[in-house]
Amino acid sequence: MKRGLLFLLLILLTLNGLSGQEFSDYYGAASSWFIDENTGKTVFPLLKLPLGLRSLSMGTASTAVAKDGSTILGNPAGTSILGTSGLLFSHTDGIGDVSIESIGYTNRFNNLGIGISGQFMHIDFTARNSWGESTGAALIPEGVITLNASYNFLSSYYFRGVTVGGNLKTAFRSVSESLYPGQSLFSVMADIGVMTQFNFLKFYDSRDRNFFAGLKVSNLGLAAKGDPLPSEASAGFSYAPIRPLLIAFDFNLPFALYPDVGEVDSWYLAGGADLQVTDFFSMQTGFNYSGGNPRLSMGSELLLSDMSILVNYTLDLGTQTDSLDRFSLEATMNMGDSGRESFRFEVDQYFISGLEAYALGDLETAVKYWQAALNLDPGFQPAQEYMNIANETLSLYTRMEEMNRLR
Repeated sequence: MKRGLLFLLLILLTLNGLSGQEFSDYYGAASSWFIDENTGKTVFPLLKLPLGLRSLSMGTASTAVAKDGSTILGNPAGTSILGTSGLLFSHTDGIGDVSIESIGYTNRFNNLGIGISGQFMHIDFTARNSWGESTGAALIPEGVITLNASYNFLSSYYFRGVTVGGNLKTAFRSVSESLYPGQSLFSVMADIGVMTQFNFLKFYDSRDRNFFAGLKVSNLGLAAKGDPLPSEASAGFSYAPIRPLLIAFDFNLPFALYPDVGEVDSWYLAGGADLQVTDFFSMQTGFNYSGGNPRLSMGSELLLSDMSILVNYTLDLGTQTDSLDRFSLEATMNMGDSGRESFRFEVDQYFISGLEAYALGDLETAVKYWQAALNLDPGFQPAQEYMNIANETLSLYTRMEEMNRLR
């Protein structure tokens, strides 16, 4: 644990030692290659930010990643395949005085997943007249509240199913009428997602699948006072070639539900990786290429029993390397798996006991164990397959005994 914290501290100290002017010069020059004239023309910029630091650290490549509560916005289909329920709290420092607070909760009931999240942005704003004199100041809050539900269809031992999910979201912005009249906004929108998982070029033994593919459509809703929402379609995959390493990649295509209302951003890419360094420490990194402001992110996770601490640092044109103003922190609490792990262990024990009895030639006892496994989990196909073989063998023995008696 101490080594993990020390390693993270060294990374942050190295970043802090960069010259702010040098960073701005080099990064600004590189960013000019990716200029998109339509950037920033949609409303509610908070809708384009991920929930949770794992997604942020992986460059927002989360359409096919379902590891924690960040999947609520990463892909709404992911909550039905999460291993455990969880509660996350995160704080993100934005540009200048901008800060974002997030909270998310997920729970799973077998094939049904549910979630709720809230993201709240705070901006200290000062209005000035044409002479540059202050005419008023206020705290402008913007928020997004999301309700999630998903279901895993056709799930079995060999095929983990196709998960389908959706979000219902409300977004708001509150601006004092004395500061700028008519600037407060409210809108309702929806997300739709689908995800599946299977094995592909897997170089390790595990019951878990190593390849995920996902699709989602985000922020489907009406324009807010003439400004379009940041609607977009995303396709992505995640792949774990070896057990400790997960890589992910997303292709994102913004679109306009109403082409005559405003312009939309160009397509953009996101990619990231998650490396499990030890049982209690992992590291993430990622990139996001979009709209004249390519972003690089890095982060880490420290596991502490039933709780984990995540940190993130983001580099883009808004970063001031001498102040660590893009530093983010998250605490995630593991709220258990509702007994799913112990249930799977019990089913496995019946199955293994059946194999042991079968190896000793006690087919009737083996069938009893496998039937007990099926009584607990009717979808445990290996038990059904072995039981069919044992029953056929017992039937063959019975016919052979009858033939011997006829002699």
